[in-house]
Amino acid sequence: SCPAGGVVHSCSSLENLVASKIWKICFDNRASTDPDSTLSPYTSRQRHCTSNMLRCRARKFTRLQAILGSCLACTFLSGYVLTAKPRAIIEPRVFVYQAPENFTAGYCARTSELGRQASVHHVGLLLTKDDGDILFEWLEHNSCHFSALLVLDGSSGPYAHNELSSCANVVYYHENDFSDLKLYSDGELRELGHDLISKHFGYNIWITMAHTDEFFIHSPLSAIDFATKENADHIRWRALHVLPHPSEFENFTRHAHAPVHTLFRHYHHYGPKRGSFLEHRTFFSTKGVEWDKRQGALLPRNLKKTSSIHPSYLHYKVHNLSLSAYDEQGTHRQHWNRVAESSYSKNKQQKKGVGIFWSVKVTRDFFVSRWPGNERYSHVSVFHDRVESYLDIGDIFIRKCQKRWF
Repeated sequence: SCPAGGVVHSCSSLENLVASKIWKICFDNRASTDPDSTLSPYTSRQRHCTSNMLRCRARKFTRLQAILGSCLACTFLSGYVLTAKPRAIIEPRVFVYQAPENFTAGYCARTSELGRQASVHHVGLLLTKDDGDILFEWLEHNSCHFSALLVLDGSSGPYAHNELSSCANVVYYHENDFSDLKLYSDGELRELGHDLISKHFGYNIWITMAHTDEFFIHSPLSAIDFATKENADHIRWRALHVLPHPSEFENFTRHAHAPVHTLFRHYHHYGPKRGSFLEHRTFFSTKGVEWDKRQGALLPRNLKKTSSIHPSYLHYKVHNLSLSAYDEQGTHRQHWNRVAESSYSKNKQQKKGVGIFWSVKVTRDFFVSRWPGNERYSHVSVFHDRVESYLDIGDIFIRKCQKRWF
């Protein structure tokens, strides 16, 4: 039987990844061809558990045999052979993936499902770099809020590119495709991403800056509809920073490979008087917007009116609990490690790089009851589908993807 949390540690990471994606295709296509199927609906916990049982049943075979056997079983269940081919090659290493309407694949099966219902076109600019499995968690839980995604990848390997090839309505680029990048800063990369989105989708659309460790609580589509009615051209989001809590340590040691949003639920904020940290994330794209290339510049600098509401997202600040991922000061070794010195503000208080900025010598050091060295975050709450009332903006802004988080 599958243990609580659905994690079986005896299978290799490659087998886990392959089997999980294949098994999810089976579930989705069985449900789509047989509405009365007992396999649908299923929760993310059930999927995680069942996919792990499949992985361990396959462990006696070679990886190739396991993959081929699972594909044959999936074809039998779904009633047709699944294929995913790029629609067009725009230029070297840049692909636009557009799957048939009845196609479902991997973690991108429901891309743009809710986007088609929006009154405006909403494109996500997703920056990713060696993020690992949380990329797929993000796609499963967030991609339905967009009509399309443009991905700007800074990864050292082809992992993200290969996995995103099964996604519908995704335009993929890699930083290395652009020889004129100099700073690799917030402002420079987002200006590039905006130019690419404008090239593919035009202007007069809404764009949200996205990261794989940020999971929406409130729907960007609902927030955009509200901002449009009040003639605002950008939205500031409440960033609720999730940190591993000491009470979650034992569960983590037993189920370390479970999805991060099932492991950690304690988010840090300022409290009822000051609320939370506000981050510029969403804006209305028009010709003539101007960008600041410095680090920390998240949106164009000549936007005119911010929305009166502040929707929220959970920011899983620690999702890779590997000691090798951080230096002695708690700075992440991979993320934003190419930013030029000249792009930082002369303000000495601006930290260079990103990370947790406290010393981590053993895994337990990641688990904290308060944010070390950061007195502003005086309040800690536990997330159970909704946030504190003073951080919430109402039921009408809750529009979830079909997959439940827990």
